Amino acid sequence: MKIRNKIALLLLAASTIVIISLALFVYFFASRDTTKELDQQLSYRIHLLHRTFSDPKNAKQYLNEGKLYKEQSFFIPVNNDSLIFQKYQWTETTLKNILNNGHAVWEKDDYIYQGELYHWNGKNYIIVVGSADELQKEYLSNLETILLVGLGIAFLFLVIMTIIFSRKIFTPVKNITRQVQKIGSGNLNMRLPRSSGEDEIKELTDTFNEMLDRMETSFEAQKNFVSQASHEFNTPLTTIIGEAEFALLKDRSSDQYVNALHIILQQAERLKDLTQNLLGLARAQYVNQQILMSEINLRDLLLEIKEVQEKLSHQFKIQLEFVGQLKSENSMNVMGNKGLLQLAFSNIIVNAIKYSNYQPIYIKVEILDKTIEVHFVDKGVGIPEQDIAKIFDPYFRASNAQNLPGFGIGLPLSNSIIKMHHGAIKVQSLVSIGTEVIVSLPMMN
Repeated sequence: MKIRNKIALLLLAASTIVIISLALFVYFFASRDTTKELDQQLSYRIHLLHRTFSDPKNAKQYLNEGKLYKEQSFFIPVNNDSLIFQKYQWTETTLKNILNNGHAVWEKDDYIYQGELYHWNGKNYIIVVGSADELQKEYLSNLETILLVGLGIAFLFLVIMTIIFSRKIFTPVKNITRQVQKIGSGNLNMRLPRSSGEDEIKELTDTFNEMLDRMETSFEAQKNFVSQASHEFNTPLTTIIGEAEFALLKDRSSDQYVNALHIILQQAERLKDLTQNLLGLARAQYVNQQILMSEINLRDLLLEIKEVQEKLSHQFKIQLEFVGQLKSENSMNVMGNKGLLQLAFSNIIVNAIKYSNYQPIYIKVEILDKTIEVHFVDKGVGIPEQDIAKIFDPYFRASNAQNLPGFGIGLPLSNSIIKMHHGAIKVQSLVSIGTEVIVSLPMMN
């Protein structure tokens, strides 16, 4: 069932319950007031009949004043009360109530009776006045009919209004659905028209448009990546094939064979690095629940990474400094996956060196209360301010780095890995001055 129909049914049910409750409320109080009014009329008639004893001159007037519908009246001496009550089949309980309480109300054969005890001229009398309840029943029956007809009309009106309102309320949602259905991979530049009001529809529209912005950026980044990756894959492959063909074309000297093999090895390693980065990015994004964690000493890990990177290239110069007082032997320990943290830190280091034209970079490790911060500082080209917010998007490359080798994978991969370790990564940068990447990891308890 559609949400529109569910909401319509809920509104209809709630409104129907309210109207029925109101009708029952009206009927209940009308019935109570009718009974109360008849009781007051019976009491008034008893009072008038009693006055016929004290004012016999006006007895006729009292007997006729306010006479009720099909009225029955009785003057019963107390010493004959049992006989009279038996004659009219009134219960002994009713008689006792009158004698003990001085007043009683009861029903018998479609009549409502009221009796009161009076003392006059040294004797006790019971005055009973009864009236047929036909008018009361007819009034309540008419009221019941009016309420039922009114409920039917109100229910029909509610059904119509609920359908109209539900359609009106969900018309903007249907319009959004139609617009979204028109958007595909070929026209991601389309946007939903913004709502003029400050309501949930505007929030939904803005959310869709923001999502489309991200999708368009992602698609463009992927297109750029495919173009760049194709070039990056093609270059080493072409070199490998060319060197192999050159070596096989005719007999060569041993030095020429060695040189060709060195070139082939270098290009193969380049392909390997690219493939590992792509696999690492996919692994960090999709299988983070399967990562095996263990206790790692961050000092030892960074020293090992420094040694490996400097061995890989003599151009890499890394200065490493540890700041802060060690509270215990475990102050530099974190819980993590050694291979992934090596990959994350190595990517940041390689980026820093590459974009600073192989100038020395500075790594500062700072021990705080509950976290360890690792600062990677370079004096490279920097990142434009408008690009900093996007550098963690896969395949994105800063506007001033388009001519430099790379795929836009390193920082997104490092960011995913650090988040898997419940850490955070942030970047501060100034164009032509340098960049500082700050990685924060929780210290082990």
